[in-house]
Parts: sequence; structure tokens; C-alpha cells
Amino acid sequence: FADVPADMDNFDFAVSSGLQPRLWIDAVSHVAMGRDRRTYRFLKDTRIGRVVLAESTEMKPVADQVTRYVAERVVERQRMMEGGIEQAVAGLKRALVPEAEPPLRSVPRGKGWSAFLSGLGLIAAGALVGLAVSIVLFWDRLVAMGLVFRP
Repeated sequence: FADVPADMDNFDFAVSSGLQPRLWIDAVSHVAMGRDRRTYRFLKDTRIGRVVLAESTEMKPVADQVTRYVAERVVERQRMMEGGIEQAVAGLKRALVPEAEPPLRSVPRGKGWSAFLSGLGLIAAGALVGLAVSIVLFWDRLVAMGLVFRP
């Protein structure tokens, strides 16, 4: 932890208290003890859930993985500061993607009146359907009031 540059505020390096104390490396990764209290787990929270980066009953492999993680974040930050766009994650290579088709674009309509009239037509159709349903439901009352004549 002492080798991390002082100007990097990405890392926390703090131990949280509680029933299950954790050594926080940064905002999304920490080292915790397993349920058996003999296993060390290096965990990272991602969008799809928690990922176990290292797990061992010995401290050395987990400490090595934490060191590697911190080093990758430091190198990644340096590359981003220098203008590089590639990540420092080991084994992750950018695939070359052939030229993609341009994104689909909506076809602009000629005038706003056609949209207005089509909306007005939908409202009129809804009103006619509502009127027909009301007549069917209240047929007996309409006949009793004398508004509709039975043949």
C-alpha cells in the first residue's frame, strides 16, 4: 500500500468494523474472511453482481492478487492520463470490429399536420367505440327513457 502514489485518491485501504470486518481496497473491491473464518476472499462488486477475484486459506495468494489489482488500476490511470484508451487488464485485448453500418435514423415526416390528423382520428375512433359500448351496456335504460324505440 505504501507504493501507491499519494496523489491517487482511487483507493481507500481501510478496515471496516462490524460482524464481518473487511479490508476495502477501493469503492468496489474488498478482502473479507469466509464463513469458516479461515478463508480469505478478494471480492469485487460489478454491475452483474459480486465477483470473487481470489480465494485461499493462505494469505499470500490473496495478497498477490490484491497487489496485481492495485498495480493494474495504477497503470490504467497512468495510461488514461497520457491519453491512452486501452485498459491495463491482463488478457483483455480489443477486438478489431469491421466497419459497422450507420445507426438507423427515423425518417422525418413531411408536415406536422399528418401527425395531428392521425392523432385526431385515433381519438374519434376511441370515442365511437366508447359510444357503442355505452349503448350496448345501457340499452334497457335507453328504451325505458324513451330515447330508443323498439321495433
